Amino acid sequence: YSPAEAAVFKPNESFYGKWEIKNTGTKSWESDSVDIVWSGGTKMSEKTAYDLKETVKSKDSTTIIVDLKAPGYEGGFWNTWKIKRGSTVACTMTLFIVVRK
Repeated sequence: YSPAEAAVFKPNESFYGKWEIKNTGTKSWESDSVDIVWSGGTKMSEKTAYDLKETVKSKDSTTIIVDLKAPGYEGGFWNTWKIKRGSTVACTMTLFIVVRK
């Protein structure tokens, strides 16, 4: 995933959260029924949900990218996203960044 854990950003700096994930389940993740949803930590995106861009078959992998922006003040910040089908969580993705002037 990227950025690397504890990567340092300036206040309000834009960056991408990127994860390579694999569908280890037995059912495909259909692009029209599976979402990428912000689920906790510091809110770093204007959006709280993204559509899955493509159907991911069982045992296949895909890259998830979300637009993020570092908080406007210094500190360490977690951000958590989940891949969900309805109320079922298929995958949890986290990142931790540090903001310094």
